Amino acid sequence: MKLETLIKPLGIHISQEDESVEIQGLAFNSSEVEKNFIFVAIPGAQTDGHMYIEDAILNGACVVIGEENLTSVGVPYIRVSNVRKTLGLVAQIFYGNPTQHKIMIGITGTNGKTTTSFMLKHILESVGISCALFGSVSTIINGVEQESYHTTTDAVTLNKLLATCHDQVVIMEVSSHGLVQSRVEGLRFDVCIFTNLEHEHLDYHKTMESYFEAKQSLFEYLKPNGIAVINSNTSWGERLCAFVNTLNKEIIKINGTNPTYMVNDEELISLDAPIQSYSLKSRMKGKHNLENASLAFSTAISLNIDPLNIERALESFGGVPGRFELFEHPVGATCIVDYAHTTNAFSHILEAARLYNPQRII
Repeated sequence: MKLETLIKPLGIHISQEDESVEIQGLAFNSSEVEKNFIFVAIPGAQTDGHMYIEDAILNGACVVIGEENLTSVGVPYIRVSNVRKTLGLVAQIFYGNPTQHKIMIGITGTNGKTTTSFMLKHILESVGISCALFGSVSTIINGVEQESYHTTTDAVTLNKLLATCHDQVVIMEVSSHGLVQSRVEGLRFDVCIFTNLEHEHLDYHKTMESYFEAKQSLFEYLKPNGIAVINSNTSWGERLCAFVNTLNKEIIKINGTNPTYMVNDEELISLDAPIQSYSLKSRMKGKHNLENASLAFSTAISLNIDPLNIERALESFGGVPGRFELFEHPVGATCIVDYAHTTNAFSHILEAARLYNPQRII
């Protein structure tokens, strides 16, 4: 691919002699650079990619993109104001805009992303819709599962994997780190889902306000006709609804003030006339899992899946590895394995465990 093809759509000017430079790949790690690659120098928390430009050129980089004002680099150097965003946009072009014909669903929030994504995948596949999954437990593409090392992988790897995907729908957990670091830059979502916001990652975001703003930014990636599905049982959800309203996007609101749906016991109540109720019963107990199920259910309805089929799919849902996973111990105890790692998450797990009427909980 010519450098001109990658760079000109971004409104970046390059010299005429550089336009015809042939590009064979992209990398932001100098050790991964090969012949005729673009090396993108990213300043990070631990190190700065600008320090490794010479190494990248020795490994075969024929173009370098960075933020610093450098001269005499030795190969064409393109200076941009935000190198992370540029990387995402260039990766999208290089890999042929791999999501343009797919239904894209992004899920963000402190807890519940994984469970909601697995529930939604199970619902869609139960009616014959193939789904790819990008998440913290695993990445599943074309029915093949591989281990995940990050909740949201880097932009180059993400677009490279998406280019191999033949699934109709892509369900993606989108972390606050991934959003701040522009890992999904260039992607556009048909549906964005918000689960909740609780104290976490403040070593990185410093304040809850910054953490919220990171999560909120996902909804700026909605397509023009995109839909926001928001759990509004806290003030954070209400604030997010107000923000999405300014974007003029459709909102499916779960709980809170003037909701589209309310969760009541094991039912999802549609408040649109005529009022209807749907079953949220699954093997995953607890109020938090009812909320996860409500998000998956309402998203599936927005994709025109028949509610009866959604109810049947939830009833047959087998659960998620490491999410309220039950094991019977030989001595008669029931062991629960769960990823709970925040105060509220522990509270939810203990509440759900009590639904089994145990003699005691250890």
